[in-house]
Amino acid sequence: MNELKDKLARYLGFLAADPSNMSLLRDSADLALQINEVDQALGLITRGLDLDPTHPGINYLLATANIQNQKFEEAYTILHKLLGTGIDNPGIRYNLGLSALYIGRFAEVDATLTTLINETPDAVPHAKVLLARAKHHLGELDEAADLLHEFLTNVDDEHVEANGLLALLYQDRGDNERALAYAKKTLLKNANNHEALITLATVTLDNLDLESALQQFENILHMNDNSGRSWLGKGLVELYKNNSIGAEGSLKRCVELMPSHLGSWNALAWAQVVQNKLAEAEQTLLTALETDRNFGDTHGGLACVQLMLGRIEEAAMSQRRAERLDATSFAAQFAKALLLQHADKPDLSQQEMQELFNRPIVAGCSNLLENLQKLANGRSHRNFH
Repeated sequence: MNELKDKLARYLGFLAADPSNMSLLRDSADLALQINEVDQALGLITRGLDLDPTHPGINYLLATANIQNQKFEEAYTILHKLLGTGIDNPGIRYNLGLSALYIGRFAEVDATLTTLINETPDAVPHAKVLLARAKHHLGELDEAADLLHEFLTNVDDEHVEANGLLALLYQDRGDNERALAYAKKTLLKNANNHEALITLATVTLDNLDLESALQQFENILHMNDNSGRSWLGKGLVELYKNNSIGAEGSLKRCVELMPSHLGSWNALAWAQVVQNKLAEAEQTLLTALETDRNFGDTHGGLACVQLMLGRIEEAAMSQRRAERLDATSFAAQFAKALLLQHADKPDLSQQEMQELFNRPIVAGCSNLLENLQKLANGRSHRNFH
């Protein structure tokens, strides 16, 4: 680091004598970014852009500075423009993929980094880890795991980020044994790795150790209040503990952070249902349908809410739609059970409804909360952090 600082000081001395030297401006800005002097780099970049607003090297450094300042939309715009004008290299493609990931353009990350890896496989080895993240968001869990295994085998078996992400992928695939193995390996290297901690907390919840799971999720949130998966886990624990008010608050924060994750919207709706906040629950499910109209569990949940609101025909239609979309959907079967129960006993009380929530609906089927947990960790991993 000191060598870079000394080198930058020399370059700045040269610039004092030759202030319009674009090569010196570019190299000085690059060095400033390498030592994390972003404000100094931006001053040099601004000087370069004043001299030549279209200079590709200076614009690339501006995008890099924006990434370091977490201004991903601005970085994406600059890099996309550079690529569109025919200026192409692995660094541009990688940083374009990185920027696209952070603004939720996961399919574009897939296309950009797949091209990079296919055309120049050794240029940016870490691109496989970034591409695995995008595929995780897209729900392509097997492909994401394959990329991580390739990276760990061929590049760095001890890579913390790759091992942590692989732990989370295995947990999402329901393989808790492998998930724990990779999480523990990761935490030996970095005790604060987000994916590994999320994995441990989620496995703890799967084992219904509610107090420990709640403490783990809260510890993660203390480190990172923007952890959508931790708010989801906390909300599910609160549902298990019959704290529906707390669950609703946690899950509302969750859907702010993960607006495309369908399981979170469904969990929020049920937290509202158990409080008899049926109008709010209906609106929550309708919002989920705006994201994906072909998810059976959302239609099944909507059928239950419509039934509770006394709109029997609408409920029956929603239930049939849910079953057509997914015959194995728990919510579809739950709605069917409620409709049958209602036919036999139209004045079903709130207490009797709560009893239905807590027991298996059909033989061999787990209860509502257990299925909400599966749903929350299953379908639709888009924007699932």
